Amino acid sequence: MSRELIAIFGQRLWQSFAGLVTVFLVTRYLSSEEQGWYYTFLSVAAWYSIFEMGLSTALVQSSGHFFRGMRWGPSGGLEGAGGAYFSSFFSQAVRVYIWLAGSFACLVLLFGGAFFSSKTGNSAAVVAWQFPWLGLVLATSAAMVTLPFLSIAEGTGSIAEAYAVRLGQGVAGALACWVLLATGGALWASVAVPFAGIVVAWTWLLCYRKKTVSVILRTPKTGDFDWRREIWPLQWRLGVGWLGVYFMSQLATPILFYFQDSVVAGQMGLTLTIVHMLGLLSQAPLAKVVPAMSTAVVQRSWRDLETLFKQGVSGFCLLFGAGTAVLWMVNLIVQGTPFAERILPSRQLAELLVFVFFFQLNLAFGSQLRALRQEPLVWIYVAGGVLTFLGSWAMAATGSSAGVIRIMVLVQAGALFPACLFVWRSNLRQWRYSDD
Repeated sequence: MSRELIAIFGQRLWQSFAGLVTVFLVTRYLSSEEQGWYYTFLSVAAWYSIFEMGLSTALVQSSGHFFRGMRWGPSGGLEGAGGAYFSSFFSQAVRVYIWLAGSFACLVLLFGGAFFSSKTGNSAAVVAWQFPWLGLVLATSAAMVTLPFLSIAEGTGSIAEAYAVRLGQGVAGALACWVLLATGGALWASVAVPFAGIVVAWTWLLCYRKKTVSVILRTPKTGDFDWRREIWPLQWRLGVGWLGVYFMSQLATPILFYFQDSVVAGQMGLTLTIVHMLGLLSQAPLAKVVPAMSTAVVQRSWRDLETLFKQGVSGFCLLFGAGTAVLWMVNLIVQGTPFAERILPSRQLAELLVFVFFFQLNLAFGSQLRALRQEPLVWIYVAGGVLTFLGSWAMAATGSSAGVIRIMVLVQAGALFPACLFVWRSNLRQWRYSDD
């Protein structure tokens, strides 16, 4: 097993383990109502992925192209030809993130305040949410500014280093979250992960990447790099696509919170967290080959591109299958215990596992197509998001979580999978004959 895959798998494994411990502590120290508020907080705060408009993914995909003929020196210094061009690219990426983080903080604070205030009056229990919500949004926006450093490090080949930092962020965030949950911090526990992420990221930058930070500070706002031509065409497509991805994967909990109550929302949020953790862990083989696929595109090695993708998908399927078997055994063991009351019934859990499998598989098609710095699946993701939103809204307003989950499964397996497969095959044929 390569050093990169060990780093990725270790980070994903810890993320899954920590998530399971957090799930246990949430059910142990939070009431059913607080659990619903906690997971709805996280779902709304996840809007940062919409505000960044897929830029972190675009940076991973693009930075390898701009880093050709260069290498990282001691303390993160740039060595090789093209340093001024790459420094301009890096500096502009950081400045764009600062602007996006500020926009996120202002708009989400206002929307979240209005959304949660409207629900408080109808809640069976009064939950002290105002200051934790303020802390969560501010910490999340500050953490956004560190994202370009990790994305560009990963995209330029420092995969193990980037995932080691993410592992450190995960460990620190989880420990802080657990302490707050166990000591009565309640919703303040949601602030722990982004706050710890800020501390770990800046510790890494100041200790191991001083010259990288220095380059960013010294580079003028206007440089050789043309952001609108090089990044924006990919970024806006990714941003629109990730809007659809958010609607497909994160919107169920806030919708149920609004139409049903915090208890049902808490069950959905906790169960979705569990199955998404399994999907994230299973994606480790795919994450490992993303930079290599970009390199294969630069070298116009289409056979290598196909081989790498097949390896990643095969690894994903094997890990997801094994994880599903383990998760199902655990589900059978906890039946009849108080924990079972905090999650959705077994049938709905099984349907969510089907949803996550096809959701991750549809994203995997996009990861290979994106290696060409293209995003042909963007409108398919948007259509999936719209269908999921409309269907979930109707089901939550008139039914329960079962109807919402059924919509999610039908959209992913019945609509998006055939569409993504068709586009992927069409592009594959185009690659094979592109040099003829």
